[in-house]
Amino acid sequence: MRTLHTSRLDSTAKTLFDAIPNAWRRWREQRAFSEFARLYPTEADCVAHDLGLTTNDLMKISSCGSRWRSLLDQRMRQLGLDVDALTKNQPDVVRDLTICCARCDSKRRCARDLKAKSQSDGWRKYCPNQQTLEALASRQR
Repeated sequence: MRTLHTSRLDSTAKTLFDAIPNAWRRWREQRAFSEFARLYPTEADCVAHDLGLTTNDLMKISSCGSRWRSLLDQRMRQLGLDVDALTKNQPDVVRDLTICCARCDSKRRCARDLKAKSQSDGWRKYCPNQQTLEALASRQR
């Protein structure tokens, strides 16, 4: 007979085992760009410059993995924005939103808010893309 304690342990173990591949992938992604920048600093500077970033910014962004892009897409959908249409019709705006989101230090808070499917205005206090997202949303209304 399973106890509540055993069930909680199973749940915790599953969470940890699910997190390991994601952590490994993020570590590999970060290491890949760091290694590229170490071996080819001039090329890394060119890549960063082409994106309108410093090499340090690009390294910080690459260390975040791709989860932040998922958060941005979720936030845009929550506001009723068509992510695919915006990406096609306003690629510069989406690029700037993406970079700003990647630089943000509130990713965990954002993820919690989105996971809770909260319609609260709390995100507006910490989201660096708040003004742009609201301007885009108001145009679609």
